[in-house]
Amino acid sequence: MTKIFVAGSTGYIGKNVVKYALDNGFDVVTAKRHSDNKPGQLNKKLKVIKISNNDNNWISDLEKVDVIISCLASRTGEPKDAHLVDYKLNCLLLEKAKALKCSQFILLSAICVQKPRLAFQFEKLAFEEELKKSGLNFSIVRPTAYFKSLSGQIENIKKGFYGITDPNQNIEIFQDQKRLISADINGIKIINIYVPNGSSLGSEKFEYKINWLNCLACFMEEQVKRGELICLMGDFNIAPSNLDIHDAKKYEGGIMATEKERKALNNVLKGRLIDSFRIFEKNTGHWSW
Repeated sequence: MTKIFVAGSTGYIGKNVVKYALDNGFDVVTAKRHSDNKPGQLNKKLKVIKISNNDNNWISDLEKVDVIISCLASRTGEPKDAHLVDYKLNCLLLEKAKALKCSQFILLSAICVQKPRLAFQFEKLAFEEELKKSGLNFSIVRPTAYFKSLSGQIENIKKGFYGITDPNQNIEIFQDQKRLISADINGIKIINIYVPNGSSLGSEKFEYKINWLNCLACFMEEQVKRGELICLMGDFNIAPSNLDIHDAKKYEGGIMATEKERKALNNVLKGRLIDSFRIFEKNTGHWSW
């Protein structure tokens, strides 16, 4: 079985690389300085090397590794820190990879190096050039800046209405349509939804819409219990009042403007969220929902 060394395993990207590798049966070696940063759940396929804060001599002790994956990133991004980590430490790992005759060196760089302005961006690009000249098989991956925000959210995206404890809600019937995505960003729970259209009154799709909203109400209750700040957004496919319809007379009582839909939506909102659009616009004549 291939043995992988993951550098930078205590960061957001590194933790997920370690988890994925272990989940897929690879033997993984990591290195860490601080005991409070754990690269993943320890198991028999994970070996953790304790390293010093003062030097990089531990690299010379690295052995029997087939692939090196570097997720290294300087903490501050300042010129000195960036040179030592993003360039120099990566170069040391590259030399070790050559000595070990690794089958591949994978670099997790950064998307922002495409338009470099800061020291760490230039250092990352400089190492990319060293890697290209190394003669090793290599891959350069440039994850986007959104990775940090989405880290740990992928399973929640798959689950949709995750964490609902109400036994009366059968969330399985909503799993085929991915209509909710959420992420924790700077202390705020961002929930983006796409409420079913409902097709026509009395149809199966209309009942699906009402049931979906009831499930969303339970989901919101779970988030509120956690005391999180919440931003709910998306395509609601319901006008809360006639004020929110461009032509109220045309749509009155019709799909997206029925009392049943509005009641289901109000059960989600419960008066605890503020319509940000109405902070700035008080008049009708708009499609705001």
